[in-house]
Parts: sequence; C-alpha cells; structure tokens
Amino acid sequence: ADGVLLPVQTALRKPERDDNGSLPRAWVVSYAGAHYRMLDKERTDRFMRTPWKFVGLKLPVKLPFEKEKVDVNALPLVGYLEQTAVDAVTEGLLHVGRACPRFPGLDNKESALKYLSLYLRASNPKNSAVSARLHGAAFAKYKAACDLLTRGSDKQQLPE
Repeated sequence: ADGVLLPVQTALRKPERDDNGSLPRAWVVSYAGAHYRMLDKERTDRFMRTPWKFVGLKLPVKLPFEKEKVDVNALPLVGYLEQTAVDAVTEGLLHVGRACPRFPGLDNKESALKYLSLYLRASNPKNSAVSARLHGAAFAKYKAACDLLTRGSDKQQLPE
C-alpha cells in the first residue's frame, strides 16, 4: 500500500511521532476493509477486543483542545475573578435587572446591591442545607419587601 492513501481514523488523540517524524506502523489496524490508526498499544488492544463498537464511530473533524488545569490562586485578580465568580455574578445581575428591586428606605443603587448580595448568598452551590434555607428565606423576605414599591403594589407598569 505504498503511495496509496488509505481511509484512516485517529483514535482519541493525535498520536506521538517517532524520532524521524513518522507515525508508528504497528498501531495501524485493518478491520472490515478499512484501516484504523491507534494512539498507542493500549488503545490498539482495546480496539481489537471489540472492533465492531468502533467501526461506525464518527470522530470530529477537528479534535478539541486539551484543557490544562489552571491554578486559580496563581492568577492575577482579573483572571481569578473570570475563572471563579463571573458566571454567578452575571446571573445575579440578570436577576437584578429583571426584578428592578426597590426596598423601602433605600435608594435604587443600595436596593440593587443588597438584592445582588442576598441572591448570591442564597444561590451559592456550596451552601449547606441549613445555610441554603436561611439565606433563601432572607432573600425571599427581601424580595417580598421590594415588591411593595416595585412599579406600584399591583405590579403594573407606570406610565412613561
């Protein structure tokens, strides 16, 4: 099969190349008229035990990038916040924008900040069951108090 291009699917990841830059031929398997290139001996053995499981398998055209573990404590402040808090704060800000809270005795900014802080504490996935219940109750109580002043007591839009 010299000079002839064979249909080849690469299993799982890009294989390591030899010192001269070529792929090891020992990991190319022929089954049902097709040739399959394996990453290493372990995956070749796995394929050979049950080749029918892999024959119809469609692999992506491009392999996804390998994600590297990032030590968030070594990141600068902006990077740390992007990796840890952005999703929770974004979701909280969306809730603030939808609710437009207005607590009696507080201005709009203070009402929104308190709403956001109570929302983040109530929706923290690391809360224990007791903490989740307590923070959830405090958030619900604050929301109920804000609903008294939000766009009138009957929840209708104020005229523009």
